Amino acid sequence: MEDPKQEKQSPELKEELTEAKLKGVDGGAPIGVNPLPFPPSIRNPEHTAPSGDLLASK
Repeated sequence: MEDPKQEKQSPELKEELTEAKLKGVDGGAPIGVNPLPFPPSIRNPEHTAPSGDLLASK
């Protein structure tokens, strides 16, 4: 059975998803889609070396 409340919320949810996708293109973490911040390796591709390599470079 469909919940009438969900039907009323549908347009709002679609708007939120659209905003989240637009923010995702800018590099921001989409709210509601992925509440966790992206790992540094994704934000900074230069720092993808494993911790072992980082210790060896010191």
